[in-house]
Amino acid sequence: MNWRAGWPTNRPRRGDANRHGQSEREVGDRGQCLEDPGEARRQDRGRRRADDSGIDEDGDPGAVAARRHRARAARRRGRGHRRGPARRHSRRLIQRVLALWSPANLAKVAAGVALCALIAALATAAHLAGWLTIAGVGLPPLILALIVGMAMRPVALQPVFAPGADFAARTVLRIGVALLGARLTVGQLVEAGPLPVLVAALSVAGTICFGAWAARWFGLSRDFGLLTGCSSGVCGAAAAAAASAVLPRHENSARDLAFTVMGVNFLSTVVMLAYPPMQAWLGFSGFEMGVFLGGAIHDVAQVAGAGQSMGPQVLGDAVITKLLRVAFLLPAIIGIAWLVARSGAQAGDARPAPPFFLFGFLALAGINSLGVIPPDAQKFLALASQFLIVTAIVALGMKTSLTALARIGLPPVLLLVAQTVFVGVLAIAVIYAWRLV
Repeated sequence: MNWRAGWPTNRPRRGDANRHGQSEREVGDRGQCLEDPGEARRQDRGRRRADDSGIDEDGDPGAVAARRHRARAARRRGRGHRRGPARRHSRRLIQRVLALWSPANLAKVAAGVALCALIAALATAAHLAGWLTIAGVGLPPLILALIVGMAMRPVALQPVFAPGADFAARTVLRIGVALLGARLTVGQLVEAGPLPVLVAALSVAGTICFGAWAARWFGLSRDFGLLTGCSSGVCGAAAAAAASAVLPRHENSARDLAFTVMGVNFLSTVVMLAYPPMQAWLGFSGFEMGVFLGGAIHDVAQVAGAGQSMGPQVLGDAVITKLLRVAFLLPAIIGIAWLVARSGAQAGDARPAPPFFLFGFLALAGINSLGVIPPDAQKFLALASQFLIVTAIVALGMKTSLTALARIGLPPVLLLVAQTVFVGVLAIAVIYAWRLV
């Protein structure tokens, strides 16, 4: 019995005889194998000996050549059939994309997306008005959006809003991450110099690898370490969202992402206040301090806040170094997706969908490098990216249970703190080592 497209059939595919160690003569006209497997094996051994000698048991060399030709044709048909699942996978992927953006589905998700966008607009307006300033420290709108989203969870569970919340938490989030590419150019890599590029590259790669290793040490999964490591090493909430899009989904995926967004933003605010007074103790110049702030603080908003408190020169160097870390988002997510696909193939899981939103990220970065995007359009795309990510964070809060978040325990908190300390120490070590070159 064979299985084809998930259904049993008594008629084997063409070429199955050779693939399962049976000769063509063992398969009858209606696809039924010989009833005596021992006799079939003896006959097959005799035919193989005849094939080796080049003469059939009846003394006909032409029969051997014909049998070899049939075997090669069967193997070719088998290889051609194995390419079928790839074509079916591509066809299903195209069908899912078309169904996702169909008018019927857009009408279904409109109410939930509108609710998330309204909350995101209110959180952004409160941030711009300075209402989120506590003790002189301005909190990012992501925190308010996440808290309000979790408070709105009972409303989001209603059938009219639930599809839109799911759409915003996944599709809107990926569009927002893709639009981040409009903030980057290849010229930034050239103008920054070797030290910011080196600090940015080692911060991203080192923190992700450290997160995957330290997660096991804290008794957590490797995937959780990759999620928090990518968020701490690249650009905070946007990187966490991009990593979650390629990591395997499970029942606590929304909780883990919400915890990572909240924890990384909180720690970014802490180090934004702690790092600037350390300049005299570290003995850094203004340029080195800017590189340190851009390489050690998680989120772009907190990097700008810390740099602005130390003057325009430090601010410029810090933002450039931070944008270089954002530029490494693409290779970081590709590397994580490769690890997931590799482990999934070993475990026999289904092949994950490619992170197509990263192609949009790369395309916008390439177009921006050509200088064809006007400055006003760049600002608009940057604001649109930020607003879409805040909208997705609202939806993420709606999908997160407060009780599940409270049960996450101490090890994830310690992991985030360890990653924050690691990326800071790594940036300091690279700057000191660069002095010796």
